[in-house]
This record gives sequence, structure tokens and C-alpha cells, in this order.
Amino acid sequence: MNRVLVIFVALVTVVAAAHAAIEINVDERDKAPTIEGWIGDEATFKGRVRLTAKATTDLFFLASDLKLDGSATLLSRDHVVLDGGDRVHLEPEIPKDVKFSVTGIKEPGTYHGSIEFW
Repeated sequence: MNRVLVIFVALVTVVAAAHAAIEINVDERDKAPTIEGWIGDEATFKGRVRLTAKATTDLFFLASDLKLDGSATLLSRDHVVLDGGDRVHLEPEIPKDVKFSVTGIKEPGTYHGSIEFW
């Protein structure tokens, strides 16, 4: 079976803009996003996280390497990318679905990693 489960176990939102913290809220259902799918030729796994800011801000998307459970296998963070660039623009009090993709998974199993927005 070639089923893959990707779990981002630690979604961290850290923002510093002009040395002042801007409050960013992550939708409760998206604090540990899970992506499921099947391995195939050029398989791309899609996920999303809903963010809401208290003020206008631009955030950078940073992902960790993905670790396969029960294995030494690591998938480079280069395979976890924000759809449409490396920045997210948020307007005050307007929720935004931030979409990202995971590629390069060759082995079935459960992978863990984290996403940060700076």
C-alpha cells in the first residue's frame, strides 16, 4: 500500500514587524494540519492553514524537514513550499487560507514536520 500521511505537529506563528508583535490567529482546526494521499508519479500533496491578523502584515513561510516515522528518512524542507511564493499578505481581520504543497515523497508512511510564519 502506498498511502502517505503528512502531519505538521507544531504549527508555530511568530511575527515581528518593525519590532512590534502583531497578533496572528491560526484557525483552531488548522493548528496541526494533516495531509493524506497516495504516492504516485510526481505526487503533490496539498494542505492549507487559515490565518487572521489584527493588522496588515506580510509573513514569510518556513517549513522544517519532514521525518518519516520509524525511519531515518528525512525529506528536505525544500519539498514543502508555499503556493505562490514565499510570502503571505494578510489584511486586518480578514481570514486567509494559506495553501502549501509537499512533493518528493517516495516512501509510504507517516511524516512529521513543522511550519512557521515569520
